[in-house]
Amino acid sequence: MPTVRTTILLSLLLSVFSSNTWSEELLVYSGRKEKFVKPLIEEFTLQTGINVKLVSDNSSTLLSRLSLEDRKTEVDLYISNDAGNLHRGSIFGLFRKLPEDISTSIPAEHRSIENDWVGLSGRLRVLVVNNNSPFSGKINSVFDMAKPELKGRIGITKGSNESFIGGVTTYIGFAGKQQTSQWLSDIKVNTGDEVFKKHSKIVKAVADGKKDVGLVNHYYAYRHLKKHPDAPFKIVIPDQKKTGNTGVAWNIAGIAISKFTDNAEAAEKLVKFLTSKEGQKMFAQANQEYPTRIDVPAASHITPFKDFKLASTSIEELGSQREKTIWEIQRVGLQY
Repeated sequence: MPTVRTTILLSLLLSVFSSNTWSEELLVYSGRKEKFVKPLIEEFTLQTGINVKLVSDNSSTLLSRLSLEDRKTEVDLYISNDAGNLHRGSIFGLFRKLPEDISTSIPAEHRSIENDWVGLSGRLRVLVVNNNSPFSGKINSVFDMAKPELKGRIGITKGSNESFIGGVTTYIGFAGKQQTSQWLSDIKVNTGDEVFKKHSKIVKAVADGKKDVGLVNHYYAYRHLKKHPDAPFKIVIPDQKKTGNTGVAWNIAGIAISKFTDNAEAAEKLVKFLTSKEGQKMFAQANQEYPTRIDVPAASHITPFKDFKLASTSIEELGSQREKTIWEIQRVGLQY
C-alpha cells in the first residue's frame, strides 16, 4: 500500500507531466502533404520539446471544418497549400493577429494585409516537356496545351486541385475570362477526360514518354530530376513574353494561428521556426520550394525568381476570385 509520501510524490509528477507535456502539444490542420511538412515539424519538436499533431486533408475541407468548429475547436494552427484558402480564412475571422516580429520577416506580398497569416514557401506553375516529343521547343505558354494536335498527349490534375484553381485565376487575370474558358474547354478535350490525382504522376508520365507535356508545380519536376537526373524532359517557365500582361503563375503555402487556440505561445513558436532562416532553408533544400524570406535563397539548381517574369495576380485576387474560378472550371465540365 503506498505511503502518504509516495502518494504526494506521484501527484506532483502527474501535475508536472500534465502541465509541461500535455499542454505543450499543438494540433495543426494541414492542407499540405505530410512529406512536405513533417521534417520541419520533427526538427521543431527536437529543438523545443513541443509535440505537434498533424491532421492532413484538403485545404478547403480543413478550412470548412475549422469554420464549423468555431470557438469549440481544439485546433491551434492551420496550414494551407494555397493563398486562396488563407485569404478566405482571414475574411471569415478564423485567425488571430501575428506578432510583428513574425510578420515583418516575410515580404508584404507573401502575407496577409490583415497580419493574420504568413506565407511559408512559394511555387510556380511550370510545364514539363518530353525531350523526344515533336513539340519540344514549341511549347512556351500554358495556352499551347490547347493545340488540337496535343489531343491525348497532355497531363493535368483534376480541376479541384488547389494549385490548378490558383493557376486558372491567374490565367483569367492576364488573358481574360473568354480566352481562359476556351482554354479550359480545349484542354478538357485534349485530356480525353484522363486527369491525374498527383503532380508526381504527371511528371513520371512525361518522363516515360506517355505524355508530351504536363502542367505541374515546379518542385515536383525538380524532385523527380533529383532522383532521376537523366530523365528526358525539360522544365519550361511559361508565358515569359516581355511585353503585355503575362508571366508564370505563382502561389504560396502559408500558416495561421487559430483565433480560438488555448496555446498561443507555443503556436507562435512554431510559426517563428517555420519563418526563421533555418526553417526557410529546409523548405528550399529538402522540398525544392522557394523560400518566402528574401534573405534565404532557393536551392542552387533551381531558377531564381529574378530570372523570370511573374504574373501580376496578387494574393488577394487568388482568394477573392477563387469561387468564380471554381464555378468556371465546373461550368466547362472539367473533371473536378
